[in-house]
Amino acid sequence: MGVSALTQHQDKKKHKEIEEEKMKNETMKSFVRNKSVLGTIDMQVAAAEGTWAYHVAKHHQSFASTDCASSLFKVLFPASDVAKKYGCAQDKTAAIIKGVNSIVAKRDFNY
Repeated sequence: MGVSALTQHQDKKKHKEIEEEKMKNETMKSFVRNKSVLGTIDMQVAAAEGTWAYHVAKHHQSFASTDCASSLFKVLFPASDVAKKYGCAQDKTAAIIKGVNSIVAKRDFNY
């Protein structure tokens, strides 16, 4: 593929719509006001669990797929204190997503 193929691709309507949607979405950085908030290991674990729940929701993964995440992260990141304490299977993931969605709905829709 050459430069012209890449240029044609990025000029397509669907590609532009996706880029516009990305600009509308909030990043995880907008939810963390201060780095010191994540100073304790428990807060770092909570942030990791929230981030994982966001990932599951964003990519429409099943909650059951989260059951092995804790074990997987411990194997992938054995030196990480966050991975050692991470514990977010399907019930907790669902609770986080439902809790965040209710907060966003109240904020955005005056619900």
